[in-house]
Amino acid sequence: MSAVGAPPRLGGRLAALSVGQVISWGILFYALIVASPAIADDTGWPVALVTLSFSSGLVASAAAGVFVGKWLDERDPRLTMTVGSIVGPIGLLVVAFAPDLAVFTIGWVIAGVAQSAVLYQAAFTVIARRHGVTRPGAMTILTLAGGLASTIFAPIVAGLLGVIDWRAMFLILAGFLLLTTVPLHWFSLERSWSPAPHNNTTEVHTVSTVVRTRRFWMLELSMLTLAAALFSVTLALIPLFTEKGMSYELAAWALGLLGAGQVIGRLLYVAIPHTAAPWVPLTATAGLSVASLALLALVPGPPWLVSGP
Repeated sequence: MSAVGAPPRLGGRLAALSVGQVISWGILFYALIVASPAIADDTGWPVALVTLSFSSGLVASAAAGVFVGKWLDERDPRLTMTVGSIVGPIGLLVVAFAPDLAVFTIGWVIAGVAQSAVLYQAAFTVIARRHGVTRPGAMTILTLAGGLASTIFAPIVAGLLGVIDWRAMFLILAGFLLLTTVPLHWFSLERSWSPAPHNNTTEVHTVSTVVRTRRFWMLELSMLTLAAALFSVTLALIPLFTEKGMSYELAAWALGLLGAGQVIGRLLYVAIPHTAAPWVPLTATAGLSVASLALLALVPGPPWLVSGP
């Protein structure tokens, strides 16, 4: 038994949160990437506009995340993430029944708000408050699990699209998301937090003091640039792979390898000595990401070599 006041051990609650991440990422993020060519073929909407609608949801997720993060940290993680697990399927229902591109975009904006309450930004807040000084290990486990989302769901989505249309596919995924993540979050998350401990011997940083520093803005600019590049390429992977001669089904499986690559990358990140300066792991992972993007653009084939980067 843990001592009173000691951080909780890694166990069932972390497993539930990790499973929720796999399902939420797979359905609220990767499903659209796999389905976008089928949506464009069925509706006549350009693929670029389909992915732009999805990107609107990502912008909504970023904007809502400011408020969701504060709510999570100060109030009720169980209610917040459970509500997100309900709002996500509602957004997917709007997507599935959308008669035009405008309503389709509204559906993804709703789903984007749900993303802010159930994906990494919310889960990391929970882990930071729950695990305290042991949070690096818990976050590593969570991100390793979440990295498998595309590996699991990209082939599933492609398989569903082989037997049903994209609207029915999103209806099935909405139901699965609701039935799995709502109980996972409701029964595994804390109803409320105890007040966060404060150490008077350490410097307290506030939002206003942090955003006035040069380091913060340089880090934000670098991470924004890298994230924009990686997410843009992820959205374009299916068209890229089919353009290079892959079948749609093979392209979906290749997208699934993205998750396996993420897991390997996160293991490499963990392998870097903890005594290294903070910029070392960030520079190493950013450099590998840039090299991989360049290889995707330059390698013409064969398919097994294209999917390797």
